[in-house]
Amino acid sequence: MPPKFDPSEVKIVYLRCIGGEIGSTSALAPKVGPLGLNPKKIGEDIAKATQDWKGLKVTCKLTVQNRVAKIDVVPSAASLIIKELKDLPQDRRKFKNVKHLGDVSLESIINVARAMRPRSMAKTLCGTVKEVLGTAQSVGCSIDGKHPSAILDDKSYCINLKMSSTAGQIIKCKAAIAWEANKPLSVEEIEVHPPKAHEVRIKITHTAVCHTDAFTLSGQDPEGIFPCILGHEGAGIVESVGEGVTNVAPGDHVIPLFVPQCKECDFCKHPRTNLCQKIRITQGNGKMPDGTTRFFRDGKPIAHFMGCSTFSEYTVCADISVTKINDKAPLETVCLVGCGISTGYGATVNTCHVEKGSTVAVWGLGAVGLAVIMGAKIAGAKTIVGIDLNEGKFQHAKEFGATECVSPKEAGDKPFQSYLVERFDGGFDYTFECVGNVQTMRQALEAAHKGWGESCIIGVAGAGQEISTRPFQLVTGRVWKGSAFGGWKSRDSVPKLVEEYLSKKIKLDEFISHRFGSIEDLNNAFDALHSGDG
Repeated sequence: MPPKFDPSEVKIVYLRCIGGEIGSTSALAPKVGPLGLNPKKIGEDIAKATQDWKGLKVTCKLTVQNRVAKIDVVPSAASLIIKELKDLPQDRRKFKNVKHLGDVSLESIINVARAMRPRSMAKTLCGTVKEVLGTAQSVGCSIDGKHPSAILDDKSYCINLKMSSTAGQIIKCKAAIAWEANKPLSVEEIEVHPPKAHEVRIKITHTAVCHTDAFTLSGQDPEGIFPCILGHEGAGIVESVGEGVTNVAPGDHVIPLFVPQCKECDFCKHPRTNLCQKIRITQGNGKMPDGTTRFFRDGKPIAHFMGCSTFSEYTVCADISVTKINDKAPLETVCLVGCGISTGYGATVNTCHVEKGSTVAVWGLGAVGLAVIMGAKIAGAKTIVGIDLNEGKFQHAKEFGATECVSPKEAGDKPFQSYLVERFDGGFDYTFECVGNVQTMRQALEAAHKGWGESCIIGVAGAGQEISTRPFQLVTGRVWKGSAFGGWKSRDSVPKLVEEYLSKKIKLDEFISHRFGSIEDLNNAFDALHSGDG
């Protein structure tokens, strides 16, 4: 009997079946026969279409038109999970109630949830993941070695689930935008676009304020670009990664790095420098490596800063500018490893190799100067002199290891470097300038001991400023050098510095002068920095 409908009309039929098996003709006949289809042929076609799902219960979608059926497999969450287990196909006629006791990764569960998302009742991907975890419990498998019901009780897994719900999407969040030089930051809602290939999107949990941020905001930085999102001394949790990223994964605790480490360029391969050049040009232009930005405000692009931009609730960095750290380390403290403390500490142990029993002088008793003092003490220096106009900083410097402190006012009318050379037996084995003032840079060099003294410039001077000294100062054996990020190869070294903090070899908590509660407090943090109390 011919079908009682227009054969050209599209009909959709869903059939439950066992993958790779030819269904019973008698069972198929009443379902496909009225559509003008041959039950036996449809059974054979379904068996071929479901070969990849052999032995698993799946649903087949038949799209029928003009007595021709197109077959699509619509797998259930259970079948997707069992397929991830990679169990060998079982003949259901020989084996009943097959148990699937294997283990799958949480990442696989999230991928199953993405596949099930169109059929899910949950409002978010995170909710769909929870549904799939319930199915996994019914299947009988474990997730990363844990029972599915235990996953949601584990804080780190919950973070992963929440991160996964925003992966691939534009995130709207708060950021402190520097619209122009020498103006307060403006906290506004921005859009943070997903990471592209070899990029990482990070939820910034904590950030510090550094003099370099203030330097750029003041307009003195020749490379300063506006509008931008400042901040380069932060820490957070990876929200999502772009294609090709292998060094970090969603949920990892990380520190963004303003000095990247590609491990491929000539600079990375050279043992005497840490200044990776892989993305130097685009980073200096406030862009990602592909020359574009991930930050937008009302459609207007906002520049990145030093490859980090930690003054935003979410940021995007190149994968070579991110390193994974121990998740037991408190992010509110180890964010300091991202710049100042590593810079000062590394200048002593990497750049100058301060020896036991040596003499050291440090200009500037901010965070970097205190880190130099800490490093000199760890190295075993016998004399460590802290120098600053603000005598209120002296006690703190002594707590970090300074053996004594000096104010330039003590020199009176005499050049300060001459005063130091007379007072400290010819000068110092090592001097460190942490102020960023060309006059104190000269003082530090000329206070280094004749014949062997080394002076290290760490502070950054204003645009167009030049340093000077009499060439004879160098001819007579003094060495003038500089240090950026303490000479650390960033991705390799920062995790080790975090471990040194956890083992109490280096201090971090003691560097914190103020704690603020939210991103809205960033202008107050700058005020504290400028007051000399920060």
